[in-house]
Amino acid sequence: WVGVDTRFEFASVSKSVAAATALAVMSDPTQNLTLETPVSSVGDPSSALQRWISGGQVLYNTVFPGSMKVKHLLSHTSGLEGRGTTTAGKDWDSVAYFAWDDNKPGPFKLLIGTDGDDCSSTSCSSPSDADDILWCGSDSTGFVVPGESDYYSGGGYTALEAVLAATTGFLFPTTAEYRIFSPLGMSRSTYLSPSDEWGAGDTMMQHRLSGGGVIAKTFPGVMFHHAAASLVSTPTDVGRVGVMIGAGGLPEPSAPEAERVIDANLVTQMVSPAVRNNGSLVNYGLGLAMKSTANCLNGDGTAKIVWHTGSNG
Repeated sequence: WVGVDTRFEFASVSKSVAAATALAVMSDPTQNLTLETPVSSVGDPSSALQRWISGGQVLYNTVFPGSMKVKHLLSHTSGLEGRGTTTAGKDWDSVAYFAWDDNKPGPFKLLIGTDGDDCSSTSCSSPSDADDILWCGSDSTGFVVPGESDYYSGGGYTALEAVLAATTGFLFPTTAEYRIFSPLGMSRSTYLSPSDEWGAGDTMMQHRLSGGGVIAKTFPGVMFHHAAASLVSTPTDVGRVGVMIGAGGLPEPSAPEAERVIDANLVTQMVSPAVRNNGSLVNYGLGLAMKSTANCLNGDGTAKIVWHTGSNG
């Protein structure tokens, strides 16, 4: 049976909590990360992020755009393609292969791919696996100029995860625990898929129609890409993030300033439509979807309603 402590795979809703994690890191001045930080400036040469950038420049004979900033990753305006799909992941070696640890091939393989395809291949126009689609951009000619257009990109959130790992020195699930889960009392939340507990009773499995009946899947559906899609949590825990956003970055409206999780100005930007280079608005803020038409915005430019969907089937 399903109870208040039953955990679910929150799929792409993970991006909203990942965005909150990123903004919490930015709220700490010792971390030296802002929305305007160029992606290419983060990390040392040994980091997964920089190995992806340098390796891709050689492989595809193109230059990584210096104008790509952290805000572009959060708002799906980076020009990076990639859904952060798990299709290939289910067929690859093991869950450990995808661990966010620079001593394992996981983050580098997720970012750069494995087969040496270039951007004229079908893997760019019709992504069906995790292989090099992040590098190709949203069309077959390579990168779209960051900020020029919006293209929903789970892969961009994989790159964001690499940015956070290079900035903090910690694996992303650890950063989410320290910056969001612990301060908000989200004791039933993790970005580490509980594969060893799969079907153990406290984590709901997805179900699907088969042969006129309903059967349970035997494996987690979105376990391989932490920031983009791997949050396992309860509705109550995820609701705590919503309360924090509504309270302007405090755990709850009555919480003292000393308990602030995210800077108030960053929360405002989180719930405001992103702006393209030409000044037009995007139907997405920083990790949250919204309508950018005038009747859907408050007088200060923030959205009246924000949300995020996710599919864990």
